[in-house]
Amino acid sequence: MSNVGAFLSALYNFAGVRPKMGASAEVWLARDAALPEGWDELTFGHVELGGAAYRLDAKHGERGTLTPLP
Repeated sequence: MSNVGAFLSALYNFAGVRPKMGASAEVWLARDAALPEGWDELTFGHVELGGAAYRLDAKHGERGTLTPLP
């Protein structure tokens, strides 16, 4: 369970993702990324948002970007 908690904390708190039922995945990127000191970028190779698979790249102080996966 601690691994799941760490993943969700990084996804929601660091990357700025906020789930919104019925909204497109891009709407889920609610705010700019706020990463810990010393971190420049955070990448999730595969996340499921809104029923589709994406790669999520979040740079500190910028809105994350989603790349659809096949």
